Amino acid sequence: MTESRQGFRFIATALVGVSLIFGTWLRLSGLEKRSISHPEMYVPGIPLPEGISEPAPRMTFSRILTGTFSSDTHPPGYYLLMLPWTRVMGTGLRAIRLPSAVLGAGCILLIFLLGALAGRPGAGALASALLAFSGYHVFWSQVARMFALDCFLGLAATLLLLRIARGTRWRGILTAGYVVLILAGVATHVFFWSLFAVHMIWAFGNAWGRSELPGFCRAQLLALVLGSPFIAFAGY
Repeated sequence: MTESRQGFRFIATALVGVSLIFGTWLRLSGLEKRSISHPEMYVPGIPLPEGISEPAPRMTFSRILTGTFSSDTHPPGYYLLMLPWTRVMGTGLRAIRLPSAVLGAGCILLIFLLGALAGRPGAGALASALLAFSGYHVFWSQVARMFALDCFLGLAATLLLLRIARGTRWRGILTAGYVVLILAGVATHVFFWSLFAVHMIWAFGNAWGRSELPGFCRAQLLALVLGSPFIAFAGY
């Protein structure tokens, strides 16, 4: 039994390793082959001509906020994170797409860790392989948009929630990190509210019948209050 279990762990580890290597290669190769698309022009720092371009040039944090809330369908989180990046790395095709590629590759590891934490490392390894070679995920990991970031934040938040619920001496730090990830998610894409709603249903369902509300449920309520301004944006 022990030998078979060790063999199973070796196969799972090898599958994750192969998935990470080839999945990262698929996302990092050919980042500059396709020409820029119009949605990618919303990346801040691109010196667009003032007055005749859509979007208008976003060279400062204030222009990002005003431009996002007046003429965009997504919250400003991704754009706010990209402005320091483009100031340092430039606005070439590879530069603006590299963060999405790296975050997309990170999702491969996170989905395995999620399966392992749930007690199903084999399922996590298989999930990492399916994600690594998913053409859909590879495509969006090579586009300078917020989708790879939101996928990464969702997996990371789910991982922390499960770890907190299972108990840990780092509960306070992980709970604070969970709140930050949730706020970053709802500030990045409107659909992140759906994931957060599932988190709350799961957490409050597991707390049903307890005399006191668990700390991570209270943390979710805090994140809901702090992120409430983005609810109006999602409705818009």
